[in-house]
Amino acid sequence: VELPREALSALARGEELPLKRDVENGYVILTLDGEPLGLGLLIDGMLRSQIPRSELRFFLIRPGEHAAHSFRFEKEEPCL
Repeated sequence: VELPREALSALARGEELPLKRDVENGYVILTLDGEPLGLGLLIDGMLRSQIPRSELRFFLIRPGEHAAHSFRFEKEEPCL
């Protein structure tokens, strides 16, 4: 199932999305821009992501945007 970026944002927030396709209940492969992201679960026309939210947020980075600008990193302590 090809996802528009807006749908990916909703799934990252934990929302279920209606899917109006002739697909049986069960697991489906979710893609973005033709690239596989992971699995979704379709039950009675509602799509639920099975991808951890932390991984979905990674895919929400806009093309050309650097990950460091989108996420906060904690300062690392030196290893001894």
